[in-house]
Amino acid sequence: MCGEGHKKCKQINWYIPTGRFISEIQRNYKLAFQGQQASINMCIMEDTLLLQCKKIEVDTEIEVDFDSIKEFQYPQSKDLMKCQSFAVRLNEKCSKSCTNKEINNCIQNNNQVCLPKLFWGLISGYRPQPHSGYEYGDVSGQLQVGNTYLEFKGIIKKNSLHKKNSNKTTEELISQHLLSTSREGEEMIRQFVEQGLSDCRCQVIAVIVPQYFDLGFKGTLRFLARLGSKKVLFIGLDEISKMISMNDNIALS
Repeated sequence: MCGEGHKKCKQINWYIPTGRFISEIQRNYKLAFQGQQASINMCIMEDTLLLQCKKIEVDTEIEVDFDSIKEFQYPQSKDLMKCQSFAVRLNEKCSKSCTNKEINNCIQNNNQVCLPKLFWGLISGYRPQPHSGYEYGDVSGQLQVGNTYLEFKGIIKKNSLHKKNSNKTTEELISQHLLSTSREGEEMIRQFVEQGLSDCRCQVIAVIVPQYFDLGFKGTLRFLARLGSKKVLFIGLDEISKMISMNDNIALS
């Protein structure tokens, strides 16, 4: 049983480095950088060591608010309840292969919709791309928050209850929150660390799922974002419904 009372949850081990471990890191740092003193926060997650060098000026704003982003402030023209019911059944891609030819057909057909296509027409310069494990995020581009422009990449997953041949009702799909202990939640955390925190080009890491986020899941990603000196953007069911409503390239079927 996990700390929140759920049974049969896979628990990820977290470790705080000992004083001796930290002093050895600092000793090696001085040798490598000619006597400079290292001031580092550290956390170990299973076999991954996360480091954050302390700065004189610390940016305390870790989470970017969806409604503060200029690219997501278009007028909404569709019923949000219908958009919500439509969103929970969207997939990460339209077909198995997701080739350039199929992408061209997809962006020309407003009735063909997948989760990456939601950003087509909203994010300047963004175009859906062939889906593989080597792309620069499932979605990427530049966001404007106030007078600041931020480079972002997004990790996209479909609703965790939306399976092939599933008979789940729309209400069931909407009610299930995404947990950090679920298979989908663990996979997003892994991608968040491996694809987001390790990429110095990326300033904002967006997690995009057509369902609501468990508070523990959001807390974990905020913690990881702070360690990696990144910002995190949560685009859940309500935000995706707004994007569908404001995007003229999306038709509700």
